[in-house]
Amino acid sequence: MTTFLFYDLETSGLNPCFDQVLQFAAIRTDMELQELERHELRIRMRPDVIPSPEAILTTQIALKDWEELDTNEYEGIKKIHRMFNEPNTISLGYNTLGFDDEFLRFSFYRNLLDMYSHQFAQGCMRADLFPMMSFYYLFRPEVLKWPRIDGKVSLKLEELNRANQLAEGQAHDAMVDVEATVALAHRLKSHEDMWAYCLSQFSKKKDEQLSRKAMSSSKDFPTALLVSPRMGSDKDFQAPVLFLGTNFMNQQLFMRLDQFLFEDIDKDSIEESSWVIRKKGGEPPFVVPVSRRKSSGQGETEKSNFDWLNAFPFEFEKIKAYWLAYKYPEVERVDMDARLYLDSFWSAEDKQLNRMFHEAETLEDKWKASEAMLNPNLRTLSRRIIFRNYFLKLEEKEAQEAKDFFWKMLNDETVDFRNAPRKCAEKVMEELKAKLPLLTKGEEASLLLQLKECLRQRIEVLA
Repeated sequence: MTTFLFYDLETSGLNPCFDQVLQFAAIRTDMELQELERHELRIRMRPDVIPSPEAILTTQIALKDWEELDTNEYEGIKKIHRMFNEPNTISLGYNTLGFDDEFLRFSFYRNLLDMYSHQFAQGCMRADLFPMMSFYYLFRPEVLKWPRIDGKVSLKLEELNRANQLAEGQAHDAMVDVEATVALAHRLKSHEDMWAYCLSQFSKKKDEQLSRKAMSSSKDFPTALLVSPRMGSDKDFQAPVLFLGTNFMNQQLFMRLDQFLFEDIDKDSIEESSWVIRKKGGEPPFVVPVSRRKSSGQGETEKSNFDWLNAFPFEFEKIKAYWLAYKYPEVERVDMDARLYLDSFWSAEDKQLNRMFHEAETLEDKWKASEAMLNPNLRTLSRRIIFRNYFLKLEEKEAQEAKDFFWKMLNDETVDFRNAPRKCAEKVMEELKAKLPLLTKGEEASLLLQLKECLRQRIEVLA
């Protein structure tokens, strides 16, 4: 039986490579959205994680409550992985493809679990209500009350919940957000045709078919509309685009027609003077025909760009060729936790050795399974699993290795695959020093003081 798994995460920060899941909540339903089961996990904070002050204030997480939990990250993430990989599961939530899914993908990778199987294996796939909202706003607006902030439509779950009374409870609590998402899905499903259409967009095959059908018949300059909340409420969540082609990573590339003048693109610095939207099959933004445009007619920028395209087609071909061949610059000093997209796929032998590691029942056997790994990167990840989750059970020599690892993670600014640095303890302490005097709410100051004391104690223990 095919089921929906609605889920939400609360995390220690926004970086999927260096932060961790603290709270996971999920409700599994049948295809008619009738609840079958629910799950909630609270996961102990790892010794090497430096929580973001912003995340602490947003989620109202008291650190002392998260450092004493029984479930460690390794065991918690394995449970989540099993839920997502139950056959015929459609995992979805609110903005899960924009944040949660990648966060879990790195969590799976860091814990030696298959990162992609929940996307395609055994009838599994992913979806997301957030990009669906733009379709409903445009074509089925009667389904909801649409909240406005400063005169602009807001698609934030918190605001939609408040305006439509979807669920009760504190926003940014994972289970409350899941309950609100399921209630929202009930509203959306009341329009079966739009619900089915939106869900079909998350099938890679169907999405690619719809994209090809949506392109205009113009052979030289195929155009379409991209529909997504990220296009902005001031643009009615849609943007006219020019299709450039599909690159070597199987991404469709589009250039917006309404945001900058093509004639201003510097042919000697194309990357600095223009930009493209990359789309993967089965993921937003979604492509619809230009005829579905809500606003009437072309804007001046769009008209000027078509005039330029017709006057200088060969100049445009140079720009298109540049973007289709573009490769991101290599990043140095990428931490092992962040190498998911940089290393080759795991071999069958790698996967078998990972399974042996997971099946090892004692810490001694896990250590032996780690030593047996032929892939040095996976061996490093397996050691980190042991250090992070079983530190108190380690022998003296291994415990000292773990302390050295924790010290490095607390103090060295390694980077992720985007070249974003991992926050070190010293930088966070400086940030806290600047933030604390500005806080007016006593409970917020208390939360950040706890974080400051937590970091101070960790540094003293490892020194």
